[in-house]
Amino acid sequence: NGMVIPVIPPFARKVFHANDAQNGLVMSLISLAGVLLDIPGSFLIAKMGADLSGVFSGAMLFISGLVGAFASNIYVLGFSRFLHGLGQSSWLTSRTFIFSLAVSHQRGLLISGLGGMQRISNVLMPTLGSLVVIQFGYRAVFGLVSILGA
Repeated sequence: NGMVIPVIPPFARKVFHANDAQNGLVMSLISLAGVLLDIPGSFLIAKMGADLSGVFSGAMLFISGLVGAFASNIYVLGFSRFLHGLGQSSWLTSRTFIFSLAVSHQRGLLISGLGGMQRISNVLMPTLGSLVVIQFGYRAVFGLVSILGA
């Protein structure tokens, strides 16, 4: 998510001639997907397990990157962000279940380690996304999301 955040508005403006409202809608679809998936997703994870949620998450991130890389209009780009939001939400929900499986005396270490990795990612990925755009173009960022998401 962090890799494409600084890229989506200029990409949508330059390639699809999107206005600010369209950019805002595309950006909000990531969160909308999470809202729509979180409650039913937690029931599904409880029934089917966190492993399946992790697989679903990776698949959604992979597909969202491909859809974004080959988006032909602003609506397809929005759909790719919605898929990305499904993957992100699924990962965050499954992470909670994974934490509950950890041995109690190691749970804090697991949570802080994963949280630390997430925070480092939040710092590095927007920079990486911007550098990829400079070197390879906008669509390459979405391809990299597919590679890293899988």
